[in-house]
Amino acid sequence: MSPHRRVVFLLLLLAVSVTGVPTVSGAVDSPVVTVPDPQPEPLTTGEQYCQGQHVTVSLPNPSATNTSFVITRVNSTVPVVTVGFGESGRAVLNTSRLSNGSYVLRDDSNETLETDETGAVVSASTVATASFRVRSCSFDARFEYDEFVVDPGRQVPLQIDRTLTEAVSLDVSGIPDGVLARMANGSVTDGGVRVPVPDNGRLSLNVTREFYCGPGAGEYEFTVTSAKSGAARRASVTAASELGAEAVFGTIRTDETRNVVTIPITVAPKRAHCWNESDLVLQLGTDTDGFTVRTGIADANDDGTVLVRVNTSTVGTAPASEFLRAVGNDSLRNPMLLTHRTRPIPEGNYEVKLSADGNELDVGRMLIERNQSTPPQDPTSPTPATESGTTRTEAVMSKPALTATTRPETATRPTTTADGVGFGPVTAILAIALVVLARRGFEST
Repeated sequence: MSPHRRVVFLLLLLAVSVTGVPTVSGAVDSPVVTVPDPQPEPLTTGEQYCQGQHVTVSLPNPSATNTSFVITRVNSTVPVVTVGFGESGRAVLNTSRLSNGSYVLRDDSNETLETDETGAVVSASTVATASFRVRSCSFDARFEYDEFVVDPGRQVPLQIDRTLTEAVSLDVSGIPDGVLARMANGSVTDGGVRVPVPDNGRLSLNVTREFYCGPGAGEYEFTVTSAKSGAARRASVTAASELGAEAVFGTIRTDETRNVVTIPITVAPKRAHCWNESDLVLQLGTDTDGFTVRTGIADANDDGTVLVRVNTSTVGTAPASEFLRAVGNDSLRNPMLLTHRTRPIPEGNYEVKLSADGNELDVGRMLIERNQSTPPQDPTSPTPATESGTTRTEAVMSKPALTATTRPETATRPTTTADGVGFGPVTAILAIALVVLARRGFEST
């Protein structure tokens, strides 16, 4: 080591030896800490505490510096912990190294001392009245199920097997404290969400609409900390979504007349919506198509299905409310034709899209075909499709020609013209043959 580095090293050692690390004087296997717990409880005579819990002891006269007391077991005078107060007149004791049992506070004359509800030393007393108790307070935390469905209104039980754990703090990555507090009926603190533990130790986390629409499905590992002892446990659970997409298209069909397109839409129940009812929007076409229609969708009876019918004979030219219809009790809200045309849109494949709050939910295709010989049909008519969105064939067929098989009595009847004169195919052939023979005979003469 160079002389220069040796000097720096010695200066560092000197600085450490001068400043040092704050300690409690005379500690015997001391768990005393110099950094107070955020919420330490007073060491009160007659109370019981959890191992690892921070407690405070105060001198009646803070000016009495360099005073130290000892903690012994009830039936012993051998110090287990020496508590030094220093200039503050207040000591913070971590009970993590005190095993289960009863203890008393003694002065330097081995006289037992009592403390009041504030932790202040009040007087000398007998061992029987001055003792306090330390317990393990260990606990276990686990979810009753490894997995639950993210279904608004569902409750997810978290079991706390406890001794003296009257409240716990919950902390989990991926769920904001505010959302977790509302799920657990707790309150947000610096150390997480504080939740009281019921007598049966069973906490219930409520799957709120806020959680469904926010964090939602995923794997979550909770840190459960005893608010009293500071002991922590981990509990994991998986949130699975089985409700499916919020709104999706079914099979989009064009009926046999080619005048009506049926668009079935499956919608999640209202309780699972992450948007207001009026926010669900159906759009037909795009700016590129030169044809755009937009309308709100309302599943009025909350049966999870909305059927929308499009009259293709007037789509693009008539007002949107005339060529768009919802079947049954469901309804369309404020249908608007955003691209005005003088003629119906050409045949082709057009995009249809569902969205809510500006977020795209599903995209499909709508086929526009036209049959010029078929008159336009009212899209509200139930003929083209059943209520379930399946196409029902009701095409009009021409009557079959009458034959000898179907009507024997007319098998030899010649076909008649509009004025009733008979002129069958055999007669026509004979007439042509006679004309040809007559012409040849005329030419030979």
